[in-house]
Amino acid sequence: MDIQDAERVLAASPHHRVLKRIPAVADWRLSAAVGATRRGVYVDVETTGLRPETDEVIELALLPFEYDALSGGITRVAVEEAYCSFRQPGFPIPVASTRIHGITDSDVAGAKIDDGALTALVADAHLILAHNAGFDRPMVEKHWPIFETRN
Repeated sequence: MDIQDAERVLAASPHHRVLKRIPAVADWRLSAAVGATRRGVYVDVETTGLRPETDEVIELALLPFEYDALSGGITRVAVEEAYCSFRQPGFPIPVASTRIHGITDSDVAGAKIDDGALTALVADAHLILAHNAGFDRPMVEKHWPIFETRN
């Protein structure tokens, strides 16, 4: 069985999920700037659970990028500025959460987000994006108030 056949079989199963590696940024077809560029930051979090009122961020990833102000097309991804770090929550990570993201208490033991690095990446951003912004945004605002002042 070749890899494409294996992917089709696994994708058809309700017990499996097929994840594909994102191509290297060098292989992306980025837009050429038409007008002025702006800075954006893509945000992703992993958390102890799904309740923003009580759960906490345990992993934060930030990926800065530039986009054309007129077309909205991404013109550059600042891979060299990317930031990713764990954060130890105030309580043990529930087993159900670890089953989803694979992050354990030992992974985050003693870990902290560097507030200075975070502020440097986010402070001049014109735009903050997240795949699941309705969830991720309240989670980052809860821990880092600088997100409250960004679009």
